[in-house]
Amino acid sequence: MARATATGLDLGATHARAAVVEYERTNPTGSPPKVLKFAQVPLDPAAMKDGVVENAPLVSDAIHHLFKSNHLPVKNVVLGLGGSHVSVREIELPKAPIDQLRASLKYMVQDQLSMRVEDAILDFYPTDTTDTQVRGLLVAALAESVQRTVDTVISGGVTPSRVDLTAFALARGLARGPYGQGVIGIVNMGASATDVVVLADGIPQMTRTLPYGGELVTESVMRACSLPHGEAERMKLALGLNPPPAGHEAAQAASAQILRRAQALVEAVGQTFAYHVQRTGQQVAGVLVTGRAALLGGLDRYLATTLRLPMARAAIDQLASLEGALAAGMDDGVRSDLAVCTGLAFGGAK
Repeated sequence: MARATATGLDLGATHARAAVVEYERTNPTGSPPKVLKFAQVPLDPAAMKDGVVENAPLVSDAIHHLFKSNHLPVKNVVLGLGGSHVSVREIELPKAPIDQLRASLKYMVQDQLSMRVEDAILDFYPTDTTDTQVRGLLVAALAESVQRTVDTVISGGVTPSRVDLTAFALARGLARGPYGQGVIGIVNMGASATDVVVLADGIPQMTRTLPYGGELVTESVMRACSLPHGEAERMKLALGLNPPPAGHEAAQAASAQILRRAQALVEAVGQTFAYHVQRTGQQVAGVLVTGRAALLGGLDRYLATTLRLPMARAAIDQLASLEGALAAGMDDGVRSDLAVCTGLAFGGAK
């Protein structure tokens, strides 16, 4: 069977990451893909904000270094998009061929957007049909922000073959094997935000981006304890959601901030799942957790206990094969970062 390769490029709040993936050309979600390369470089704190390029030279320099120093292919690169300049909502449209629906979106949804329709790039992802209606996800992205991101990537020496929503990439990368059956929730925790995606038999039904991330927890600890960033990060990771040492005021103050942020996250995730049940009648049967911020000690257990749902960490080893040297040098944090990049690469299937 013919094989093909593509590269997924993910621009996060703290790092630019890329994965080169080999898959079956005619069935990219069929047999297990192979991750040939994975690399990342840190981004300056001023480079990105909420998924939007803030400082184009900083980002383009990082992308140039990422691809050149790691000898990554610049052909068939899929760029991930997310953040405040992208909105996704569930809508129903009159039944019609998908090409016709997409061509008519700006006339049918202009009163449902949080931005002017002439300023938006629109797409529609169908999820279900009836005799008269098509249900699906309306994706609206601020055209100016998308173009700025694409231009910045091109300035870094890489011309994307396409762009894709990071939430859809998560579904594509993780909805395999046991995770591709039934109704499951994906919770991907990054540095500045958390993506929540509900899948039914591997098809995205809804997605939300929540204002919770590992870096936000660190900043809360910094303020509460008057600590520099590095010390606050180390304290956060040392404490997790475990009880703080008795008599240690700084640790107790930090622990209170960590718990406050975790409670806000769990409440928002629970509300997202409840809305899905109310809208569709489908109960979420389990949750798949990924992302570097999800490695905070005790967080997955806290999610499972509070939401009363089975919880599992996304095991990239079970979903894709890793080249020997790559697997040997990969820690849990890097493994957690692979889901988005891998799913983006699947979007390059031709």
